Amino acid sequence: MKGELRAYIGLTLRFLTVVIIVGFVGNSIRGEEPAWPVQKRVGPFHFHSDASLEDIVELGDDMMRLKQELSQRLGLECSVEKIHIVLLRSEAEYQRYIKHYFPTLPSRRALFIKDRGPGIVFAYRHSEFLIDLRHECTHALLQHEVPKIPLWLDEGLAEYFEGLNENGSRHTTHVPIAMWQTKLGHVPPLEELEQCLSPHQMDGRKYSDAWAWVHFLLERNDKGLLQNYLHDVAQCGDAAGALSTRVRRQNPTARDDFLNHFQSMPKIEPTTDTVRVASATLPMVGQLNARQESQLNSSRPRELGGEKETAAEIRR
Repeated sequence: MKGELRAYIGLTLRFLTVVIIVGFVGNSIRGEEPAWPVQKRVGPFHFHSDASLEDIVELGDDMMRLKQELSQRLGLECSVEKIHIVLLRSEAEYQRYIKHYFPTLPSRRALFIKDRGPGIVFAYRHSEFLIDLRHECTHALLQHEVPKIPLWLDEGLAEYFEGLNENGSRHTTHVPIAMWQTKLGHVPPLEELEQCLSPHQMDGRKYSDAWAWVHFLLERNDKGLLQNYLHDVAQCGDAAGALSTRVRRQNPTARDDFLNHFQSMPKIEPTTDTVRVASATLPMVGQLNARQESQLNSSRPRELGGEKETAAEIRR
């Protein structure tokens, strides 16, 4: 996959993940330039920064917890020896650095870059940079353990683990979308996600769908199904086949279980953006049956359909 660009475009207002396979990863990390002003190591995570890392203990502990979470929930060894994390003090410094070393890349809030050596995560400090780090480091850990992981599953897992915290895995963006869709009886086709072989095929809706399937498989269904699949992909690559085939074979009631899983969650009032994104997966209103149309109308926020309606911001 050398020279291949994998750009993941997803739904949230935070950042857009990019995974790039390139030959050049930055001389400053390889030791060909003076060392970074601040460098610290916590387990396999090597932090490099242009500013003080007073919170290095907390950052390191959080990344180590992430590593442990992946190992426990996915049944992976997570035996990676080294992951570099470059943390810049501001967006301006981050953009300057990326434009200098990777001038052809589009502007993104976080990057994961990997060649044949250790993976490198680039990010900058802002109000949600810890979520950025968890998302990107999930990619780094997964790519080490399951190099040929399907695109949709790689992103679904990164979305899932970025949202894990002391309160569980209720992702503030994806949960209300999944609940609103399942209220109308809609289950995103797993086969459709599996057809996404190029990052350009992954839009915001597919990011939410990928998260929803991962959430269901890990928290409602037998997580051994997903664990076994990841193990087989790690060992056999594409020969492991499609996950949808295993789901149908091992859980014939998966569709009903999926609906019940999200419908049983505590109610969250949908926002304008939630309704817009969720609606993109459903038939036109004229094609809905009477019950679905009634539910659709009752679920719409009050500002929809009037002068206060605004365009949804869908970016990453």
